[in-house]
Amino acid sequence: MSEEIRIITETRPEVDPSTDQAAFQPITPFQALPGLYQAEDHALSFIGKPMTALAVARTRGSIKTNDITNVDTMTIRDEVEIISKQARSLGVGEGKLLSVAVSAFTKRNAQNNSKPQLRVSIDTKDYAIANKKEIFPRRMESAEAQEREDKRAAKALENFVAKVAKNAENLKSNMTFSWKEKLRGKVQAYNGISFISAYRVTKDTITLEFSQSAAEAIVTWALAERPRSYYAIDDKRSNAFAIADALIAHYTNENNVIKDSERMMNIGTLIRKYTSFPSYEELKAKELGWEHFVKEQFETALDHLHNIGLLADWKYSRAGKEILSDDEAGRIYTYDQFTALYLYFELSGYEDHDQRRKAIFEKRKEKEEASREKKRRKARQNEKKQAEEQAGAQS
Repeated sequence: MSEEIRIITETRPEVDPSTDQAAFQPITPFQALPGLYQAEDHALSFIGKPMTALAVARTRGSIKTNDITNVDTMTIRDEVEIISKQARSLGVGEGKLLSVAVSAFTKRNAQNNSKPQLRVSIDTKDYAIANKKEIFPRRMESAEAQEREDKRAAKALENFVAKVAKNAENLKSNMTFSWKEKLRGKVQAYNGISFISAYRVTKDTITLEFSQSAAEAIVTWALAERPRSYYAIDDKRSNAFAIADALIAHYTNENNVIKDSERMMNIGTLIRKYTSFPSYEELKAKELGWEHFVKEQFETALDHLHNIGLLADWKYSRAGKEILSDDEAGRIYTYDQFTALYLYFELSGYEDHDQRRKAIFEKRKEKEEASREKKRRKARQNEKKQAEEQAGAQS
């Protein structure tokens, strides 16, 4: 990759978009970083650094924190989770825009070891397509129908630009990251960061500028992956968006991959921690049925994620990957029974985790064998030294 990383999409050849949608596939920021996995038809946007690279950077002291961010006082997981949750609380559109902006920031600063570059630009039309907006006119049979279709497409792009501008303004005005530093249970300091300092949205580009402190915090984040389908989540489906965030974070967590538990998540945890579904107590007080307001809404959200291509499959399961049959799934009668179950799921287009696990275990085995060989070599050296000392004493 060249030293100057281009964020805005390069010029493409002239084609009819109604017949050649592939020509409008985004180059950035939905393009994987060099050396990282990317399925041919499933672009992943990347945020942050791989955990191994992050660990090395922290060990070498190359990650510098200013007096505001002081990110070493927080765990990386908590930091990203709090920010993701706050962005979601502003709205699905804001959450998606922040995600794609941080991904573009990551790409721009991937090989930048000096001061972070704060400003990123995203191709508006590429982002609109990722959001499943029909901004290009379809080919119609008559000139009159084509004129109406051209106006519809132009209006769709105009509306999308206005919506993104509203999302950007909301991020700029309300996206602040605040937390307390604690030492031995006592508050030592209060911290706050505004994320976006400026923005500009046109029909061609979405330009966002991060604050200096936000940029210095982002470069310390662990790697996260967002599939292209993530941006196709309907802006009105806040629970589906929250569930997607939770499942992606769980599925790509390396510890979960090592334990072979990345495809299993407790439904009670998922519902209570990430969604806005009412609690059982709230429903009971209002004499409302949990099946409709929780179970059915939960399944509707999962079906939406499946329909847009983010989820390859999902099923109900007991602990130990004991998948429920259709008949068993139809006999979930109580809220406690439902929340005790697990969601067994598969995300589309991600790396083969079985191969990844195998590689991790093989590397661990090689490391353990190298350690044992080092101990054996040291033992042989000690034995040789003792033998030489004994021979010297006898002589």
